[in-house]
Order: sequence, then C-alpha cells, then structure tokens
Amino acid sequence: MSKQTTLPGKATAEQIKQWKEKYPAGVYELKVKGKYAYFKHPDFREMDYYHAKSVQSDSVSEQWKALAETCFVGGAEELRDSPVYLPTVHALLRNLIFDSEAELVNL
Repeated sequence: MSKQTTLPGKATAEQIKQWKEKYPAGVYELKVKGKYAYFKHPDFREMDYYHAKSVQSDSVSEQWKALAETCFVGGAEELRDSPVYLPTVHALLRNLIFDSEAELVNL
C-alpha cells in the first residue's frame, strides 16, 4: 500500500478555481522549501495600503508583512508570517506586481 503524502498548503483544483473567479487580476502559487501558499494580485487600494505601510515604518519586516498579508488567499501560513520565508515571498510578490519583463525604451 502506498503512503499518500500531503504537500503543506497545497490547494485543490476547486479552491484555485474559486480564487481565480474571486480575484480576476491573478492568483499565484508560490512554493518555497516544499510549502505552498497562494497570493492574489493586489488592487489599487491594497497597493496604497502597502505603500503607506512602507513609508510610515522604518521596519522592513513590517513592510514585507503588509504585502504578504494583503495578498494572501490561502495555503501554508508560514509563508506569510515566518521570518524564514517572508523575505523570499516578498521578493517574489514584488516581481509579480512590478513586472520585470516590461521594457522602457527612450526613443
């Protein structure tokens, strides 16, 4: 008999479908060290909240938490809360929000 393994935070296809319907700007699965968490693309109000937290606090971790908490929709909460995972999650979320594939050309 094979032992079924569970992946920490891994969502079902039905959960992902529901999130995608609820958050049409995008839902992203992040996997860090075998743990899964899901984050939505923030709307303008949520981006404003993140920016306000960034300018009102000298604490980098508070800024990172603000973005992760604002965008978190499910999965392993450690990816949202833990100092072990939060720096990586923040960097990945920022790359999604500020699309690095964009190109500005001076004409």
